[in-house]
Amino acid sequence: MYPFFLQRRVIRPLAILLIMALVILAVAFERIAQTKATQGKATQAKAAQAKAAQAKATQAKATLCWQSSMLASVSDYVCTKARLDRYMLPSEARRIAHDLEMRDPNWTEYLPDCPLVAPEDDPMWTNASGVLDRIDCFHPGSVSCFRSTESYRSPSHIEHCQQCCYDAEAKLIKSGSGAGTPDFRCSKKEIDSDHCYYDVMPWTALGWLEYDRSWKPNQGMFSVPGNLKTVETGLYLKKGEFLHFTADSRYRVVWGEEVGAGGLVVSKLESGPEGKFLDFASSVMNTLLGQTTGADKPMAGGPAAALIGYIKLSDGTLTDPFLVGAESVIEIPSDGELVLGINDPSVKDNEGSFAVSIRRCAKDDCHRE
Repeated sequence: MYPFFLQRRVIRPLAILLIMALVILAVAFERIAQTKATQGKATQAKAAQAKAAQAKATQAKATLCWQSSMLASVSDYVCTKARLDRYMLPSEARRIAHDLEMRDPNWTEYLPDCPLVAPEDDPMWTNASGVLDRIDCFHPGSVSCFRSTESYRSPSHIEHCQQCCYDAEAKLIKSGSGAGTPDFRCSKKEIDSDHCYYDVMPWTALGWLEYDRSWKPNQGMFSVPGNLKTVETGLYLKKGEFLHFTADSRYRVVWGEEVGAGGLVVSKLESGPEGKFLDFASSVMNTLLGQTTGADKPMAGGPAAALIGYIKLSDGTLTDPFLVGAESVIEIPSDGELVLGINDPSVKDNEGSFAVSIRRCAKDDCHRE
């Protein structure tokens, strides 16, 4: 005789009730998940609508600002054909964006990267924040903007310029209405109708939110922390390509000890991306301290703590290092990803970082006057 709770007439109804309860729970959980998913999509949709509305409002304000500036006879500076072209339709602006992508898909990679901090006294950059530049119209939210002093040629042989805008703390603005945008057409002339047609008019027709998808704001110089041996850049290259590196001299790395008279440590060693060759006393002291010496550096014959580069091959190995320094042009030795690092075998105690602009260039157009 089985106990009461194990008898068949009791087990079967209990089993049915248990199954029904599990089914009800499963349905309830599924409905909860569907409700959360629906709410999440609704929240995302509202956020997107709010962002679009904000962008539209910002653009409307900027367009009025721009039109009022033209009525104030600034139009000759802004665009020689402004009165004819200022009402460019969005469809025409999108066609221009598509044509640029087809004609010269990687044109922005041939431009220098923006400094992470406003380049106030750098001859490579010209202040473009004057009254006639109307950054309050074209880059609302920025405090200052700079344009590359030189223009740069892509494989299509068209001259392009970089533009970078900064906030009240002089930090680079990387997105939003205040961000600087590259110029597909530019020249050293004060008035350039090509720049008007290919850069200014599409902005007025599309608004910054859509415009920035094709004329993408630069994300700034690549940062190389002094306490990391290598940093992958995510830039994949082909053998025989050329890169032009320009480091920001304002960024330095502290990496060792400097020895004075009597063998006393007088200060911390620091250097810019060009690195530093040690005298005998400092070399011995840093050897004893486990810091940079000669043969144990990744690039044995190169200056200590200099900015160096490698190519990461498809099997994960690195090529021999090459010196990047403060400025250099490098012909890529192998297919692979660009990796940057510090010419220092012991980086864990280092402080600071380097910031470097990386741009593609044609062999005969890498060095700028």
